[in-house]
Amino acid sequence: RYCMACRIEPYGYNSAAAQPSTPITQTPTVKELLLSMDSDGRWDSFKCSGDGWWIRDALLDGTLVMVSDGSYMASRHIGACSGAFVLKCTRTKQKATCAWAEVQKVSDNYRGELLGAIGFLSVIHAILSHPSSKPSLVAAEGLKRVKAWTDCNGVITHGNDTKRNLKQGQAHADLIYAIRNIVNDLPVCLLYTSDA
Repeated sequence: RYCMACRIEPYGYNSAAAQPSTPITQTPTVKELLLSMDSDGRWDSFKCSGDGWWIRDALLDGTLVMVSDGSYMASRHIGACSGAFVLKCTRTKQKATCAWAEVQKVSDNYRGELLGAIGFLSVIHAILSHPSSKPSLVAAEGLKRVKAWTDCNGVITHGNDTKRNLKQGQAHADLIYAIRNIVNDLPVCLLYTSDA
């Protein structure tokens, strides 16, 4: 019952209202967050320790290891490639993994490498863009510098230099532009490296 009104003669209306309770908003798990953004099946293989919010904390604490890789085996399927990533906290040992596959007319190992990089960038972007991350980002002192590992020079080059001109007919420009857009929108400074 939110409102009650009754007529009291000759004075008009007298009313009372119960204070509506504030609905409790629950922070979704990271997987629920990802599924709410894209329901096309790309996050079906996402596996994560706990609720996944440790990823934000580990990233801001400097204990998050981010690694991606890609694969292409023409002998198994022409045009199919896959990318995968692992996020792991070196302090708590919690981890998250995911793999994506796609079929294109033109595919190769490079496209798979780009898919893997887009995977963990998408997770980081979703987490850091969520309203529940704002207090943690405000509390972080200055712009955090974080590292991501890959063995693909193309991911390193395009991920670290998002203003670099692409050559005419650049292979997989669609995925390169996706990486650039996500990197430029992150509230942290990301550095790709192949150094162990």
